[in-house]
Amino acid sequence: SFGNYVSKKTKEDSNTLVDFAKLIKSIENENKERAKVENKSDLFGKGVFVAADTNRNQDFTGYAQLLEFAVKVNANNVQAISLLADEYKSSGKKRNAVDLYLKYIRLADLPENNGKLPLYEVYKSLAQLYTDLKQYVVASSYYEKMVELLKSDKKEDPYLYYQLGSFYSQRLGNAEKSSEYFTVWVNWLDQKRKEEKEKREKDKDFGISLEETVRRLSFEFTASYAIASYHKQMQYPVEESIYLDRAYDSYK
Repeated sequence: SFGNYVSKKTKEDSNTLVDFAKLIKSIENENKERAKVENKSDLFGKGVFVAADTNRNQDFTGYAQLLEFAVKVNANNVQAISLLADEYKSSGKKRNAVDLYLKYIRLADLPENNGKLPLYEVYKSLAQLYTDLKQYVVASSYYEKMVELLKSDKKEDPYLYYQLGSFYSQRLGNAEKSSEYFTVWVNWLDQKRKEEKEKREKDKDFGISLEETVRRLSFEFTASYAIASYHKQMQYPVEESIYLDRAYDSYK
């Protein structure tokens, strides 16, 4: 029927726009990289010669405009919505990014998309954006959704638990939840060290980087001290002493 033809053509046109947007982004990225080289002069960083981000290029205007058009042509184009949300996030348009990520989730819940659309990174982006917007309770709900996904998929992201421990401590002042997640991370660290010790006994060349060692010790101090503080609050002196000692050992 004519209605089916229009629907099919709309989807095709929207997908074509997404493909064109990706091409434009690659061209814009090349131009930005070239500008970094060409603008390195005595005036670089002054006036119109503003230093570009040396790590990651941002603000792909043509790319964003084409993705916006793709979404207008087909409001249910999940690829266009996801890419545009990511672009809004990277360019600081936080509210716009949130709206699109939420729309993506609504589409993911539709019967025809049942379980097919990845959500972990979307939840992660929403948690970060709501944190930036100081809506910490809402942010926590998306962090919790990330944990639920990890459990259901039987996957591991140990540093997420550290991040959650820090989040509940610093943003929400929830010592109990903070201690819960920090404890999960500390237990993971103990298991990881045990595994690495066994590998080292079999392979003398095995080791972890100095950067990772320092990061673990720093995180271990923060986590252990927070857990000890919670046990102090709950009047568990034995547990408090154990984690205080652990914090001290990781600091010295």
